[in-house]
Amino acid sequence: MRILMSAGEASGDMYGAQLVRALRNRLANDDLQFFGLCGPAMKSAECDDTVKAEDVAVVGLLEVVRHLPRIKKRFNALLKEVDRDRPAIAVLIDFPDFNLRLAKELHVRKIPVVYFISPQLWAWRKGRIQQIKKYVDKMIVIFPFEEAFYQKHGVDVEYVGHPLADDPADLVDYLEGEAG
Repeated sequence: MRILMSAGEASGDMYGAQLVRALRNRLANDDLQFFGLCGPAMKSAECDDTVKAEDVAVVGLLEVVRHLPRIKKRFNALLKEVDRDRPAIAVLIDFPDFNLRLAKELHVRKIPVVYFISPQLWAWRKGRIQQIKKYVDKMIVIFPFEEAFYQKHGVDVEYVGHPLADDPADLVDYLEGEAG
């Protein structure tokens, strides 16, 4: 089973690595393969870095504009790998500017999308809720108040706790059921 992972920031990379290890331990499946946009932590957890996080993670509007051709090239490389060998499910972690675009492309390809670590829509850019409603199959949140926010907007959501403070077992249970 192939699982697409996408985390472009250091914190998402750390949480993604934690999730990859938890899924490997829980499922004990030698055929379980992880690939996608990842940094060194996910790579150390045996996630194939089809795209390296450092190649797309830039801060600031001018930096994004300056590196846009490279980011677009890496985005297309990731989609090419998705099209070459379709994943059973995608887990997108935070990094909303990249991951919401990716969610749209995965939706077109009918690949289930789980979004782990919600973009902070409740604080800014609330208009993105429409994208999430359309392209994300399940929103997994780490703060209790986020669950009510997404429920209010009609998004399938589940609170699992913060990866630094809580056991990621609820998320692993959900992914196991979806991918199995």
